[in-house]
Amino acid sequence: MKNPYLAQLGPNGVRQLRSYSTQGKQRLADIEAAIRRALGDIPSNSQLPREAELALRLYAAELWNGKTFHKAREWIGRVDHYAGGYSVLSPVKEAPSAPAQDLFSMTDVGAAHQVNDFLDGFRSSVSSRVQAIDALLNGNPPSAATLSVTLPPLQPAPSPPVGPSAGSSQAGPSPSSGEHPSIQEGKTGISATVLNVLIASPGDTEKERKIAEEVIREWNSDHAQELRVILMPQMWESDTYARMGGGGQEQVNIQIADRSDIVIGLFRARLGQATQNYPSGAAEEIERAIARDAPVHVYVSKMPLLVDEINPAELARLRTYTDDLRSRGLLGSYKSSRDLRRKLRKALEHDVAYFLKRSRT
Repeated sequence: MKNPYLAQLGPNGVRQLRSYSTQGKQRLADIEAAIRRALGDIPSNSQLPREAELALRLYAAELWNGKTFHKAREWIGRVDHYAGGYSVLSPVKEAPSAPAQDLFSMTDVGAAHQVNDFLDGFRSSVSSRVQAIDALLNGNPPSAATLSVTLPPLQPAPSPPVGPSAGSSQAGPSPSSGEHPSIQEGKTGISATVLNVLIASPGDTEKERKIAEEVIREWNSDHAQELRVILMPQMWESDTYARMGGGGQEQVNIQIADRSDIVIGLFRARLGQATQNYPSGAAEEIERAIARDAPVHVYVSKMPLLVDEINPAELARLRTYTDDLRSRGLLGSYKSSRDLRRKLRKALEHDVAYFLKRSRT
């Protein structure tokens, strides 16, 4: 009996639906494979939460291994656009949308908890469209049950090997070792060096901190695949977690500051609140990085200040500290957002070149 649901599509439309079904099943298989590889690469003694490790490895694979989730999102868009032209295909467009988040945002410890919802969202959005298309091809109208896909849970990472070979795990070394964490994907030979970039600054530099994070993201987009280096922005508000003991700044030091490979210091009109041993939290992070010989870049705003930003006492404290820094190195400045972007980009490019050169010697 002739399929009543496909009569308006014609032979070419049916072929197109079959092609979309095949492509969708491949997209789903690619997603499942990417998840399995990423879970399998998480070391048992990782210093990061499991979700952050998973997001980090998926992001690295997304950069180098064919953009699995990007291709899935494109497939969903093509299917929905095609379905919009035919009333009989309207159930396809009723399937769940792909998640709006991007993997890069979930590599931050503070947002890593979203990664499971992100993965389930992609699996569901692809699976439900494939099932709706197949139901139409088989002459069955998609039902609400068809569009509500029950997915198997993400499988836990395999147990670590036991015995003499267990020491081969690719756990990231501590910063004091002089080496840097690597992401590896054994089946493809893909590896990357991860460099943590700490953004140290007081509370009046929210705009500058956002610019620094954007510059890091842009650098990754332009160079991570070619150079096999990923720069990870580190900020206390997004990359630390609540934990008692030792004071707030000490926890920031333990969790991110003392683990950073590169430090960017940004100042506008304030130095910030003093800590137990330093004139401010940002100053403490900068000084501790200088003491362990990490690359440190400090930039002071030369942009006009608003009236409510002017605090003579704070400006004096900031001047005293930056004068001290100037006596010990080359202090940077910026006169506009564009100027800051350019200088940050240049500094990061020099740092990456330095780390790559050192890793080859």
